[in-house]
Amino acid sequence: MCDTCQSCSCDNVTLPVVTGPTGATGATGSAGSNGTDGVAVLHNDTTQSTTSSTSIALFSSTKAYTMPSNTLSTNGSKIILTATFSTTGAGVDGISNAYIYLAGSSFTSKLPPYQINHNSSDLQFYLKIRLEITRESTTTLAIVSDSYICTSDGATLDHYHFQEDETVADVSANSLLIECRGKTGGTITTFNCDQLTIDHLIK
Repeated sequence: MCDTCQSCSCDNVTLPVVTGPTGATGATGSAGSNGTDGVAVLHNDTTQSTTSSTSIALFSSTKAYTMPSNTLSTNGSKIILTATFSTTGAGVDGISNAYIYLAGSSFTSKLPPYQINHNSSDLQFYLKIRLEITRESTTTLAIVSDSYICTSDGATLDHYHFQEDETVADVSANSLLIECRGKTGGTITTFNCDQLTIDHLIK
């Protein structure tokens, strides 16, 4: 029984639920690629492109990327380029060469890292190139290159590592064209670029 009702039993008492007004909506967070230490995928093409040219030729328009001006907005910002290549078939003589072009010209004179030599006794070959391209100034890029050549059974034949600086047009005001090119030699008729991926790392 309650104090005001001596003749009844009040076993259950339900109290009213009182809520305050809805709070203000919070601000939208910044996009990850624009934040400190953000990462963005700028380009990722996985369609196999081929060339049978005996002179240096672009694989296809999808194996090229135009980086907008000021993408590398601060010194220390970088892009990471990963490109994979393969020869078609086995048991043929020839040389397959891959090239990475920046702003219309080959960024390096070091050909052996990107050169596959094969003869009639060889298996199919695969080549992977990974470049770290870091802004040192608006006109200077530091490039670190690692490349791997392996057979179809996974055995690594060669690994090359080198680094150098490249002078380019002011990246704060100019776009930068990046291309995968290749050529064949001997009796090799087809050389493939299987993937081009470009990631952006924000400092």
